[in-house]
Amino acid sequence: MSSEALPGLRLRKINVKQKESTVSAVATLPVAEEPVTPAGRLFMEKDMNCYILCTLAFENPINVEEFKKTFLVTLVNHKRFQSIIVQDKKGRDIWVPVEVNIDDHIVEANVDTSDPTYVENYVTDLAIAPPLDVKRPMWQFHVLNGTSGNAAGHMIVRVHHALGDGTSLMSLLLACTRRLGSPDELPAVPVARRRERERKSAFRHILSLLNLFWNTLVGVFLFTSTAIWLKDSESVIKGHTGVEKEKKKLNFVSLEMADMVTVKDSVNGVGFMLLCVISHALFLVGGVLIRFAYFLMF
Repeated sequence: MSSEALPGLRLRKINVKQKESTVSAVATLPVAEEPVTPAGRLFMEKDMNCYILCTLAFENPINVEEFKKTFLVTLVNHKRFQSIIVQDKKGRDIWVPVEVNIDDHIVEANVDTSDPTYVENYVTDLAIAPPLDVKRPMWQFHVLNGTSGNAAGHMIVRVHHALGDGTSLMSLLLACTRRLGSPDELPAVPVARRRERERKSAFRHILSLLNLFWNTLVGVFLFTSTAIWLKDSESVIKGHTGVEKEKKKLNFVSLEMADMVTVKDSVNGVGFMLLCVISHALFLVGGVLIRFAYFLMF
């Protein structure tokens, strides 16, 4: 989708270029070689150079210096956040720890307080920003203080996908926080309540296996048909050749926490509920993912 087709889209240049580091990228400790995973190597390919973007909103302005001190004793201690990818003598990609200069990874933005869509436009520009320097650990934190709206400050995390996936990133960020009343304690993570498994008769077990077998056949047939004969219907969200190089507009939406908790308690899980909301929104837009979603059901 081109930027001209999106009214009100105003993209601007943002400061994503890394400064010349004052610290040389050399191994700090002799450690055992850790090879890069196949997925990590894939995300390092030119056509698959993929980054994770995460936006954190804060009720109060962000104290940058305090955040730097916190990251030095938490986030930076994680070996992936203090390592770079190099090739060994055999040509294999491995992780090598380096000395980290925290100032190279924290970017303070000059916020336009009069623009209510500043954060959205900033993240939009960040999504198509140049790649990070591979001679340093590939992560950045962008601090936006003075933003308008419900939050007084935003922190945008930009992490290369080779360092991990979104779930591990959220777990790591949560581990960097502490309780407000007990600064030395980690926050409590709620544990999902396990539902009692319904006892099924032998007949229902056999019926379930037959249903699984039939659904598998249908899924394989639909997948094969889509790959060979069928194609997605024309839709406003259907991409075209070269669409990955065009600018995109990212929009945020606020959800009431009380509503999310109500749905979570009903379905016993937040992730599934959010997936259903997103899937339903895509269905309303054009139904372009109907066949794909139908296949995933099996």
